[in-house]
Amino acid sequence: MGRPTFILLLLIAAIGGWFVMSELSLQDPSGRPLGTLTPTPVGPTGGGLGTQITNTLRGGSPRPPTRPAGVIRVATMNLDNFDNAKAARNDIVGVTARIVSNFDVVALQDITSGEQNAVPALVDAANALGCDYDFVVGPRVGRQQQFQQFAFIYDKTRIEVDRYELYSVQDPDDLLKYEPFVAWFRVRGVDPQDAFTFSLVNMLVDPEEAPRENGITPAVFDQVRNDRRGEDDVILLGDFAMNATDLQKKVAMPSGVFIIRDAPTNPQHDRSNVNIIVDRHATVELTGRSGVFDFLRELNLSMEQAVTISNHLPVWAEFSVYEGGQPGRVAANADEAMSVP
Repeated sequence: MGRPTFILLLLIAAIGGWFVMSELSLQDPSGRPLGTLTPTPVGPTGGGLGTQITNTLRGGSPRPPTRPAGVIRVATMNLDNFDNAKAARNDIVGVTARIVSNFDVVALQDITSGEQNAVPALVDAANALGCDYDFVVGPRVGRQQQFQQFAFIYDKTRIEVDRYELYSVQDPDDLLKYEPFVAWFRVRGVDPQDAFTFSLVNMLVDPEEAPRENGITPAVFDQVRNDRRGEDDVILLGDFAMNATDLQKKVAMPSGVFIIRDAPTNPQHDRSNVNIIVDRHATVELTGRSGVFDFLRELNLSMEQAVTISNHLPVWAEFSVYEGGQPGRVAANADEAMSVP
């Protein structure tokens, strides 16, 4: 072999190696190398989420889903023991971020990770899809070392939160296993005097004490409505550990609207525990559009993959961006300055 031919072959090999290394360094929308998203055994079938989410990210648009103008979508999702192990898995965080990106504000329950970066990692993954989310997290609550946290993730281009008005519901008699986390929000993008304002009450009911704890829910509602802000639009949302029919009997709110009636709120479609409750007389901003986000079907996951994310499906409801559902009606306390950094 002549020297020129040998040099040519070396160049071809080098160029080929460069292409291989370039392919290996391709990144998904979260900025992580695709090679880090490896399949992890899940359940008896051994199916993993790693390959699925890699394919989803490669084939899907990096932009978040388009949300309609003139309304906001409020959702709730039980993350089902979002512990250190789940928070460290790029595949689980990636799928959860895709779910969150469909909504303007999401109430999250059952965050059990002892690390402080669990929720920020989820927000980072959603923002890598093209969103612009921020978050607030409540304190650890619970009994007998069964602690968890509540959080709200919200699109800060469409929603603002008063960080000085965050609190857990007072429960001096320890009637609730997990004290609900409360935050006050206002819609961005319209005149503050016209913008829809609302308090969200993030709840997780103990399944073993569901009838008793849900019987206390009206008192929780009243406590939040009568807090120092005096917001009339109080929205209860979360996992009530009880189907809508039984829940409505226990939650004695004559003017209460229960967003979910008979629709299942778990991947197996045999339970309906997640719900959103509003007062029909106060929260006239409710448009009537709502539903359950079945991420098993929306993201084309297997049952084993879906329950690895959560054994609870998110529930959402849609509200007008205007107080009273129309511009011109002054929002409650809209003249108060928002204490947002």
